[in-house]
Amino acid sequence: MKKDKLPAPSPVQNSLPGLLGQTLGSFLSGSAYMRKALEKAEEIEGRLLSHLQQRLDHLQARDYQQRLTATGQEPGQLIEHPGALVNRMNVLRELAIEQNAPVARDALFNAILDQLTPDEVRMLTALSDGSGCPYSHLEAVSRIGSRRFRVMGYISRASVEYGLTLSEYAPFYLRRLVALGLLDEREDLRDSKNTYEIFENSSAVRHACDEISQHHKMSPRFIRGSLMLSTLGRDFWEAST
Repeated sequence: MKKDKLPAPSPVQNSLPGLLGQTLGSFLSGSAYMRKALEKAEEIEGRLLSHLQQRLDHLQARDYQQRLTATGQEPGQLIEHPGALVNRMNVLRELAIEQNAPVARDALFNAILDQLTPDEVRMLTALSDGSGCPYSHLEAVSRIGSRRFRVMGYISRASVEYGLTLSEYAPFYLRRLVALGLLDEREDLRDSKNTYEIFENSSAVRHACDEISQHHKMSPRFIRGSLMLSTLGRDFWEAST
């Protein structure tokens, strides 16, 4: 009976490097060394992928800004040529479809940051520790309570407490930060009664109260509250500092 011939070993398999490679491969394939090597390789691969994703997000965010300004108009600039407004709107529509959450977040926070003044940033810095800013609204109320209107809003000691450069605009700053969604209006601070009384008895406020009583024949009334960073405000602060 004729026996089948086995295929002849290749020159590579017969060579010393080939034999060593086969032996070493067989040994490592089931060894702890191979498992550790694979785990290390997977860890490195994970880091590389994470870095790559961050890089892609950064490039997409930069592309977002470049495409937004490709119309030749900077945000807030007057529209100087026909079609510029339509072009910018079309770019935003395209980006709204393509963007991911990190890019959308970056666009929102950059838009907010573009609207802030240095004095307003000082206020956000002071409130970033979770503290509250006491404030009062001064209202004029008719004798029988059928009519009321606000005379002064967001009266506070913010200009003194936070060292604002334009101290007289503190109420305007607070109103803007509330409108931007960075500050929330909360209940009055029970342990800050003296603070409320101090700014409610300032000369300007007392003069306004006299005007309400003597000239308008109405009653002055204070509505107390406090301002604290909102959820958006905290997220914005953490992302930008």
